[in-house]
Amino acid sequence: MQPSRLRLRLAGSFALAFLGGLGALNVALVIYLGRQSELRLSREARSIGADVIEAVVREAQDTRDRPLTSAAPAALREWPAGPEAIVVYDSAGTPVARFGDSALTKLAPNGLPPPTSLESRTLRAEEGPDVQLMTMPGPDKPRFAVSILLPREPVRGETKALAGWLAVSTPLVLLLSLIGGYHLARRSLAPIGALGEAIGRIAPEALDQRVTVQHPTDELGRLGKQFNDLLERLEQAQAQNRQFLRRAAHQIRTPLTLVLGEADLSLERPRTHVEQRQALTRIRLAAEQMKRRVDELLLLAHAEAGDRPPMDEAVELDGLVFECADLMRGRAQALHRHLEFGRLDALTVRGSASLLREALLELIENACRYGSESVPIRISVFADAGAAHLVVESGGPPPSPATSELDRNSRLPNQHGLGLVIVRWIVGQHAGQFAHSHEAGINAYGARLPVSRDGGEAESPASRAGPPSAHGRLPVLSARR
Repeated sequence: MQPSRLRLRLAGSFALAFLGGLGALNVALVIYLGRQSELRLSREARSIGADVIEAVVREAQDTRDRPLTSAAPAALREWPAGPEAIVVYDSAGTPVARFGDSALTKLAPNGLPPPTSLESRTLRAEEGPDVQLMTMPGPDKPRFAVSILLPREPVRGETKALAGWLAVSTPLVLLLSLIGGYHLARRSLAPIGALGEAIGRIAPEALDQRVTVQHPTDELGRLGKQFNDLLERLEQAQAQNRQFLRRAAHQIRTPLTLVLGEADLSLERPRTHVEQRQALTRIRLAAEQMKRRVDELLLLAHAEAGDRPPMDEAVELDGLVFECADLMRGRAQALHRHLEFGRLDALTVRGSASLLREALLELIENACRYGSESVPIRISVFADAGAAHLVVESGGPPPSPATSELDRNSRLPNQHGLGLVIVRWIVGQHAGQFAHSHEAGINAYGARLPVSRDGGEAESPASRAGPPSAHGRLPVLSARR
């Protein structure tokens, strides 16, 4: 089985952190034990010096008027052998007695000023180990001083031995920490592996399944909860896409069926020139409808993908109304509809001219397809409460409550096709509001858009055509788009 790179990285990080802490602890331990060894050496030298002073004083007191030059050698002759060397100085600082290894006693100074307090220093020997020298003053009577010389090699040997042991044990500890860290990482990552297996078992067609979250408060539990939330969003999106595809297929199937039917009829029996022209006209209208449905699907796909078009154009709504009415005049005549203008104020909004053109064309197309032949389609642009209102009116019964609710809240096309969904998205991109009203057999679909400063005051209209329509004003638009 190939080792996991993630586990190796976690184990390596753990081992490096452990090595850093262990290294700092080892350095501190070496320094601490070295200082403790120095203190122990100093205490030993001080204890020896105190005992020598006591022995010399006792020898001098046993025989009254015994000179220091006789008492000091007598005291040192009875001193037990050890690693230390001892030198006794008289009041003038001259050595009067020596004891111990001659190599150590030679390092003691030949002349010594009378010390007034304890003095300690290290003597660096040219050959052999360094020596710790401690000088202690004796009593006033007889006045003398004692120097104790101890080799520092035992102290350094202990420190070197400790450092050597730590140098050998550290790699071993590092290896053990790597092995232990790898196994700990495997145990810690086991729930993530189980979560990954549970996720892998979820098929694309079974998005209703969920992973089990045992501890919602820890990191793994939050990850599982977020994945369940993602599955829920994907399930909703999948359901919307399926519904969208069913309705889009229905929108395209109708004109396609017409095209196939007309083609089959033309192929089954001969037709006159007039009949052939009428059939081709119907086929062309159905093809135009299919093309428009395809264009709507592409635009809606961009909307679903979250694409935001540039909104930096100054769009004159009155000019846009004339342009769209001219484009839709042939379509209206083919469906036996009549277009007319209501109130047209000179208003300018900031946004995308192509998108607003598409929205108005969709509103006119919706009115042509579902409006009444007896009531003309009226297009109006007017100012109200500091905003621009773009309204398309047509005759017909009001939409059912279920259809209106779907219009307001659903992103999918209803029985009126894809157009109103696209119009709602375009109006939303322009920070506007889309709404519908019905009064006295007149359906009014429109958009409320913020007026651009480039267009002047919204309350100062410049009427270009006819009196205002009685149904040219939408009620206060809902905040829902």
